[in-house]
Amino acid sequence: MNFDRIKQLQSTFEKLSIDAFLVTDTTNIFYLSGFEGDGVLLITDTQQFLITDLRFELALENHDKKLEIKFTRDYLGAVSDIISEKGLTVMGFESSISFLEYDQLDEILVSDLVPFTNIADELRRVKDKDEQVKLIKAGKLADEAFNYIVSTIEVGQTEIEIANRLDSYIKNLGAMSESFETIVASGIHSTWPHATVFNRKIQNQDLITIDFGYYYENYTFDVTRTIAVGSISDELKHIYESVLMTQERVISLIKPGIKLSELARVANETIADAGYGKYFNHGIGHGIGLSIHELPNIKLDDSNSVLQAGDVITIEPGIYVPNLGGVRIEDDILVTENGYQMLTNSSKKLMII
Repeated sequence: MNFDRIKQLQSTFEKLSIDAFLVTDTTNIFYLSGFEGDGVLLITDTQQFLITDLRFELALENHDKKLEIKFTRDYLGAVSDIISEKGLTVMGFESSISFLEYDQLDEILVSDLVPFTNIADELRRVKDKDEQVKLIKAGKLADEAFNYIVSTIEVGQTEIEIANRLDSYIKNLGAMSESFETIVASGIHSTWPHATVFNRKIQNQDLITIDFGYYYENYTFDVTRTIAVGSISDELKHIYESVLMTQERVISLIKPGIKLSELARVANETIADAGYGKYFNHGIGHGIGLSIHELPNIKLDDSNSVLQAGDVITIEPGIYVPNLGGVRIEDDILVTENGYQMLTNSSKKLMII
């Protein structure tokens, strides 16, 4: 149970004009309470209630007594009872709930209902020291797994074989589960920014993009490397160097206070100057942590938001030229008080196997 995080949330109540907040997102429930399972978390200005069912009774035997547990199958009914008993008048809730859940709350709740977006997510954005340590460990895991997999790739293997071998290896290192389906995209598939794996066999003159993310102690990494098989054309080499130059240029700007839009602008302009502007068709990066995509969002049209110390972000430029090949390079970076710390450090020099 992390009461500092709950106190942070409670400190927003006056500004939000609420006296209770309902947390239904499972990741946010875990972040605030440490509970992993089915249920909801109701936070008032003085108390916190975890409402779940008896499947989790033994798991919660030694819970912190400051967290009040209610066992029931009727989660929202229990929320309504607490709101009524405490005489609460305005309950905020996460706008990600289903319409069916909203309709039920609207029917049974005596208080007013107010939806909010990213309230708990904003708290999760800046990582504390313990979270940073876990993300550093996750990055080292990613480096070890990548170094292993590139040492095993051979012509004739399939994308699926390589992805399965990588998944198996990283689980044996202690990873919990994948945060997205591992991507091994070779040849023409490398031109698909979010390809899936196929039975395509690796061939000479292929580019192979390997993009993978796994949870370690509940925190995920997200890393991408692109390698070459045998000799590749001068244009593909130029594309690779352009992507790497773009990534290095953007990373060099990272520090607290820099506008997120500036990172996106520099990425887009650098790739455009290299002659491939129309072939960069996704964002430059995003936050990571308990989820594979979380705040901050790095967007060209966000002229107000800036990086903060404690942000953990990815930087992932890519160029995808139809009928030729695609390159993406992605790293995880911690924003520090004075700049940044790389969390993923496997080689980015063009590997030719």
